[in-house]
Amino acid sequence: MQRGATLKDVAKLAGVSVATVSRVINGHANVSAETRASVERAILKLNYSPNTIARSLVTGRTGVISLIIVQEDPIVPTTWFYELPIVQSIYDYLKGQDWELQIAMCSYREFQEPAFLPRHFNKRTVDGVLILSAWMVERHIVSELKERNIPHVIIGAHDPDYESLCIEYDNEGAIRSLVEHLWNSGHQIFGLIGGAPNQLHMHGRIQGFASALEEFGLPTWNRLTKYGDWSIESGYELMQEFLAREPNPTAVVCGNDYIAVGAMRAITEQGLRIPEDIAVVGFDDTVVSQIISPTLTTVRLPLAQAGRLAAERLVRELDKPSPDNRRVVLPCEIVIRDSSKSS
Repeated sequence: MQRGATLKDVAKLAGVSVATVSRVINGHANVSAETRASVERAILKLNYSPNTIARSLVTGRTGVISLIIVQEDPIVPTTWFYELPIVQSIYDYLKGQDWELQIAMCSYREFQEPAFLPRHFNKRTVDGVLILSAWMVERHIVSELKERNIPHVIIGAHDPDYESLCIEYDNEGAIRSLVEHLWNSGHQIFGLIGGAPNQLHMHGRIQGFASALEEFGLPTWNRLTKYGDWSIESGYELMQEFLAREPNPTAVVCGNDYIAVGAMRAITEQGLRIPEDIAVVGFDDTVVSQIISPTLTTVRLPLAQAGRLAAERLVRELDKPSPDNRRVVLPCEIVIRDSSKSS
């Protein structure tokens, strides 16, 4: 079996020292253009692939960033539609920056366990960590990462003290805008069908709903506030409960598009019209919002932007740590469609 080319082989062919080859591979500036070109030609000719372990001895880095995806247990299928654009944008950015992306997936319960991080990072195997979560990232996790001197960025959530770099969405502001849109259309009785209230995404949406109703002088009906599991079936069943007693809501704000689709089905089965009798709005702007009839008013999250920005911030933190702008809250886009348009 033919052995692969070594750093020594590249140095010999290029007529330079091994140290010079290392400087070229690791992007040091103090190498002449002529020498750099000579080393790069040798690398191509020998099909040399730098050994990651050897390179880490030179640079003190592994060249690896880990993405930890924290999910429900069991995972809700709709979660994938949220996660995939984020993961893709992270991968695309890091690939362009010559970083290797390592992905770990776990349940929220597993992530909370004190042994989780030591089990995955028992040695310095990564340079930085991205955490994609809908739940609060607890203090012991942040402390563990700091103790190991591993820079990290949280996507979609934050830690209790806002010590970590985090990229979030303005869930609260988005729901406030939806309620304002419905209020401007004359709605007075509002219902809310949410997903898991212990998730920060939903918590922000609940706060936006309550504060908007208060601002417009509208009552919050306890009977018309219910929580499900993000599914179509959940929206259908909880909307049936709303319709079983008077008064019926004239507008229903749903935690995601799938809940909204279930609610719309329950409404139409009762012979009611959308939006003439009851307006419905969702969240996430998934494909179902465009194919359901009537088309669904919803909220578009900046998912790809969040993933790329998180990767950019982490790479910048690896190069030059900064205490500034620890938290970024990205605005969301309200997409008005037929399910809430007034005649």
